[in-house]
Amino acid sequence: MEYNEDPNEIKFDENKFQYVMTIGEKYSYLHCPSIEDKRHKEKCMIFSVLSKNFGEEVTKLQNKLRQCYAMHEERNYYSFRPQDFDQCVYKVEQENVVFLEQYYEAFFNTENLI
Repeated sequence: MEYNEDPNEIKFDENKFQYVMTIGEKYSYLHCPSIEDKRHKEKCMIFSVLSKNFGEEVTKLQNKLRQCYAMHEERNYYSFRPQDFDQCVYKVEQENVVFLEQYYEAFFNTENLI
């Protein structure tokens, strides 16, 4: 399935993601499943960093996303539909869009995360 970019989707800076991934590898506190789709893996990782640094509200949000990832991993090759996974993640994001924007901004403006 080809991915068509959603104009309303929150955009991320690739360099910032590389920074986040480096932190994750260095400190080994990111526990994202092995998701092949890069953009979903990046979102999972950013939620992990946010939950470590910004507390309980983000942890609740991360748990909602983990339900999407669990759906992804539990279904076998023949029954898994990527659009179901996309819709699950999109729904979580849309339900929490204002909160997300505030926390992404706070995260990317914080110099000393750890």
